[in-house]
Amino acid sequence: MESTHPLNTAFDRIEDFMAIWSDGIPPDAVERLQESVGIDGELRTVFAQRLETLQPHAHPGAVLLGLLLGLSAAQLADAA
Repeated sequence: MESTHPLNTAFDRIEDFMAIWSDGIPPDAVERLQESVGIDGELRTVFAQRLETLQPHAHPGAVLLGLLLGLSAAQLADAA
């Protein structure tokens, strides 16, 4: 995979975001990050309900991170 692949850039964005909040990410910052890829309050509810049904023992934060990366990469690919 080349270094300019949208997924690689999406990882860079998340790493930059996390570096800013080295003392812990406040909930409102996480909400803004989610909103930047189109996840609003309604979709957060859908996410929680569907994840519980699909994989009840999954770690929601890890799954959400994957979702954020995927959506961000898709946005970057569309913009290219």
